[in-house]
Amino acid sequence: GLVIITFASIATLLMRSSDHPSQRAWALVLLVLVFLVLVGRTEQIRPHLVSYMMIALFLLILERRQRWLPALPLLTVIWVNLHGVELPVGALICGAYFINAGWRWYHYTEQRNADNRRIMLWTAACLPATLLNPFGAQIVTAPFSTPGEVYDYIAELKPYPVSALFSVNLSGPTISVGGAIALLSWGNLLAYGILLIRGRLQFLPLMLSLAGLLLMSRGTRFIWEWVLLS
Repeated sequence: GLVIITFASIATLLMRSSDHPSQRAWALVLLVLVFLVLVGRTEQIRPHLVSYMMIALFLLILERRQRWLPALPLLTVIWVNLHGVELPVGALICGAYFINAGWRWYHYTEQRNADNRRIMLWTAACLPATLLNPFGAQIVTAPFSTPGEVYDYIAELKPYPVSALFSVNLSGPTISVGGAIALLSWGNLLAYGILLIRGRLQFLPLMLSLAGLLLMSRGTRFIWEWVLLS
């Protein structure tokens, strides 16, 4: 159920009815690569599946389904109680959208509308919602309480090598997970390059992508968060 909701949210986020055929084709390629990276992680029944679902749901609601914004605090309560260690990722998403909406509201008169007000209201409401857990405010310390020595012997907490991030090996008949990650890395760089040249680079997606890279530098286990945020 968690995996189906995650994949359905990603597909809804990427596939738009207003897309031209070429846009739809590129979206399908992206969808396949993202699914290829995520599907290997879904074989393990662990709480991280909740976080993948929540990241995808939060982004879908904030980007495409803003009438569902009042659900964000409730989803936050569920998230922190099922996988509280992922709290910084939820805070990052809500914080980025709050700052972006606040910037638009403050600097652009035409942006002082109900949409930006609602984004600021409901993302801010997620902050007190995080306290609704058995540990209260102590939940904030959970992501930062990992003993340093575990980074030496737990493989998924070791940094993902930068060389592997851009090494595409297409010699075989199929694309490996590592190959899909590399293709997504190159695609991300290409997309930002095109946006920069066209003068369409925006703060919000850039911030989320950079945060995903920062997370990935902390450990291999954050590859999936990087894929979703990017």
